[in-house]
Amino acid sequence: MSSNIDLFFPNFNNKIRNILFDILIFFDVNDEYLSDFKLYFSIFAIPILICHLIVLTRKSMRYTSINVILAALAMSDIVMMFCNCFEYYRYTTTKYLRCENFDGLIIVLMTMIHEVVDSFVIRLSTWLAVGLPFLLDSYYQVWSTPFEIAGAITYTVVIVENDVPDERCNLDSNFTYTSYELGYREWAKSNNFEYFRHYVFIDAIFTKHIPALLSPVSTVILIQEIGRLKKKRNELVGSER
Repeated sequence: MSSNIDLFFPNFNNKIRNILFDILIFFDVNDEYLSDFKLYFSIFAIPILICHLIVLTRKSMRYTSINVILAALAMSDIVMMFCNCFEYYRYTTTKYLRCENFDGLIIVLMTMIHEVVDSFVIRLSTWLAVGLPFLLDSYYQVWSTPFEIAGAITYTVVIVENDVPDERCNLDSNFTYTSYELGYREWAKSNNFEYFRHYVFIDAIFTKHIPALLSPVSTVILIQEIGRLKKKRNELVGSER
């Protein structure tokens, strides 16, 4: 874990690295509770989001652009919740099985697809929420796709051979198996992960920092827009009388 701190923050002094390391330790210690919370929250949110999506996709609701954006936001959130459930499944099978879980190729490919889809819907939900006051639509997919492609092509399936099964599995000592896991391609690991670090840096700016800065601004604009529309509606109602 400390090696990850040294890898992604090579120019930071030891004091800042220690703080970052303490933060990672905190999340690592509470990982089980955080995973449980994500699962329960996802199970609770999925039916609500489905009902929300059904209402927003009714014929009478589809004529308003803001409802279309809300429907797209609900769809991306539903996918995100299912990704959280799959992530919990992977977490529990790794942590609580008596024997080591030997991942087959299908499971590893599903994990890779999960990583790409989950990262995409997180970006999509973030930008749709931030851009809601500006009546944006799903064209953000055009902006986000390069980041998904860049992230996906850094992975490759690595075959890991192990001739010594865990004793708790009660397997023959001569038993051999082939396990698969996700690894990084050679070009991604070159120059001490220099290209990968640049990708992480740029990705964080456009998918985390900029939306975080725009969120308060978009909230204020949305409140003003709602007030303006309400005032306009009241004026129309008054003129009809």
